Amino acid sequence: SASPITQNISAGDRILLSGFSDEKLNTETTVIKVSEDYLVVDRVPSAHTLIQKTPITVERLFPKLDFAVESNNRVFGCRYGLNRSGEFVNEIYASSLGNPLKWYDFDGISTDSWSASLGVTGEFTGAAVLSGDVLFFKENCIIRISGSDPSSFSYSIIPARGVEKGSHLSIVNLNE
Repeated sequence: SASPITQNISAGDRILLSGFSDEKLNTETTVIKVSEDYLVVDRVPSAHTLIQKTPITVERLFPKLDFAVESNNRVFGCRYGLNRSGEFVNEIYASSLGNPLKWYDFDGISTDSWSASLGVTGEFTGAAVLSGDVLFFKENCIIRISGSDPSSFSYSIIPARGVEKGSHLSIVNLNE
């Protein structure tokens, strides 16, 4: 509880809490409820009262992205490398429908966020949208995302000459 702790934060947001004197409370978590001057998170490591005399930080989390594009009122992005937590990922993400600030909503509804881990190795080298499909490129393949909502999103990996590293600004549509 603090003011203005809830500014630009809403239920479902993934946040990072930091600055607590009790290190166990400095953690990534999900906001469950937001009121005027407090927020409720999905887990607290220990049940005790803490009197905090120094400021804390509440930071909304976004995935690190190598490339991002917009399609059908969602932002799609990709990451090959270390994520915010220092873990290695090879993933594709989609924000919640109509909200580019929400990346971690997984409630099983059509407006949810979406993510997928890929089995094909290599850095992403570009992204584009073609005829409503989102395309992510690596040097040796094209990853095509299709579908209209998270329950129907799927990806296919097309072995093909992709985009050379450093050439992401030259992606154009030629002969369909």
